[in-house]
Amino acid sequence: MLKWRLIAHIFHKEVVEGLRGQVLKLAGQKNARNEVLRLLKQTGLHGMVVSRHSGAGYNVGYYYDDSDLASLAARRSSWALLEKVQQSARDARLEKYGVSLEDLYPVQLHSTSVTDAQAFATKHTGSVLSYLMLVFLCMLAYYPALNATVGERERGTLATLMTTPARARELVLGKYFGVVFFCAAGIMMYALEPALSALWFAPKFALRPLPNSWWQLVLPVSATIALVAALTICVGLIARRVTEGQAFLSLTMMFLLFPTVAAGLSDAQLTNTSALIPFFNTSLVMKYFMQNSLPQAPLLITAAVNFLLSLGMVTFAVNSLEGEYLAQPGVSDVLSLDRRILRRSNPALGLILFLFVIGASFYLNMILREQSIFLLIALTHVGVMFVLPWLAYRYFNLKWADAIPHAKAPASVYAGALLAALAMAVLMIALLPQSPLSKEMAEELARRFEGLGQSATGMLLMLLVLAILPGIFEELAFRGYLFTSLARGFSGVWTVVLTSLMFGANHFSLIRMLPTTLIGLVLGTVAWRTRSIFPTILFHVVYNSAVILVAGPIDGADGLPRYAVWAAAVVFALGFALLTQPWKRKTPESRLETPAPLRIAE
Repeated sequence: MLKWRLIAHIFHKEVVEGLRGQVLKLAGQKNARNEVLRLLKQTGLHGMVVSRHSGAGYNVGYYYDDSDLASLAARRSSWALLEKVQQSARDARLEKYGVSLEDLYPVQLHSTSVTDAQAFATKHTGSVLSYLMLVFLCMLAYYPALNATVGERERGTLATLMTTPARARELVLGKYFGVVFFCAAGIMMYALEPALSALWFAPKFALRPLPNSWWQLVLPVSATIALVAALTICVGLIARRVTEGQAFLSLTMMFLLFPTVAAGLSDAQLTNTSALIPFFNTSLVMKYFMQNSLPQAPLLITAAVNFLLSLGMVTFAVNSLEGEYLAQPGVSDVLSLDRRILRRSNPALGLILFLFVIGASFYLNMILREQSIFLLIALTHVGVMFVLPWLAYRYFNLKWADAIPHAKAPASVYAGALLAALAMAVLMIALLPQSPLSKEMAEELARRFEGLGQSATGMLLMLLVLAILPGIFEELAFRGYLFTSLARGFSGVWTVVLTSLMFGANHFSLIRMLPTTLIGLVLGTVAWRTRSIFPTILFHVVYNSAVILVAGPIDGADGLPRYAVWAAAVVFALGFALLTQPWKRKTPESRLETPAPLRIAE
């Protein structure tokens, strides 16, 4: 049943401001109705115009279908203009009868809620200041930490210090605890600020007791200190030729994004989901610490996530030092754009390409949110993920064929890809919880494809845009040149893990990050075992298509019975076994062809 809402009354005998600024004189009931219809059609807003006679003249009313999602954009653009039309007509009628608003309302009442104003100020002040305080805490530790980690050439870096008789683990852990010391010193200075503020403002304001225990702040902040130290170690490892000043500036710019994003999300809540975001979770803890009681589960998740991520970064640094990564050109070498630097793709080039892909995709998604989904997919997947990296390979005179694993795979591998993809789609839909936000995203996507899925042609177009193109070009990126670049510097396990995390992060959603990371682990394992990208493309396309076609029926049936879930798990295990073929002997190389250390003549 259509839901109608009256949004404007336009009086035909008055001077009315048109939707494009023109002035029209509507001189008659029929003419007024036609003029209003013509003006509204200019914005693409569909509705019904009716007219009725009143004692003061003819009134023209416009109604639109509130359930018509296709008219949302047009409604937003014309709503303000219609209100101007309504106000203009009302003022003209009041002027005709010599009446003003002051005559109608001789006594005007205004009210304000001091409590609401204080709550609003407290919420937004806490939302911004807590993030700025976190950045201030990190900044206190960054420069001395980077000074000890990166350093100038004469003081030695993680790369040059490998000449000392110290193992990689001892070197990394020694510098790691040195950075932790600087971070601890920084937090001690940070703790003085509220103490001094309390002494200064105590005579003027009554300080209320804190709603939380101090350990509830110490635990997540300690985990953040561990994460900051690990991140600094990784920066010093990757950017070997970058001075501490340059690294400090880069980290400062990066961390300034956190308060900016957090300020825009002032209503963000500390939940089990938001606690999974590093640094942002600590900011939410600091925000809630002074205002509300901290929930225990998100607090523990915050500490666990930051501690585990710091442990992974330290392990990553040790693994990198023990491998051939230090023989490769670094990030600063690649950014010099010297064509003689690179003979083959390496981890530094892969890291730069990934940052470019995720950054460009993020901004294009923000800019083209209201535009055609076809244009968005064409720019992000075809342009950003394929064309521009291909141009980068051409610039450095690298062979594109070497960047894409293309070994010949047997037919059983493709059969396994088909079975595993179908089964994994069913498992993901049946087992992962469907949150209100994910349903809202699905409704928004359905709105953008409204009218296409009702026919065979529309369904094919939807599968092309949402399943086939992403499946091909995302695999070319994450199991193609990014996978090959990282594999030439890291072991197979680290290559699979890193590309999976990159794949999950590229989807810009916490709700989608877990399933996409799991899918990335499966696809990365397949790419590593088969040395081919074609089985992963088939898996990805079939998985996306199955999710689009199966999600609706499963959701409508309130889930699958337990035996169906177990059957899907068995089919997935069979398909994954055919994909990876563990009964076959693994290739003796632990890395894709790692080139010899490159020496550049001075």
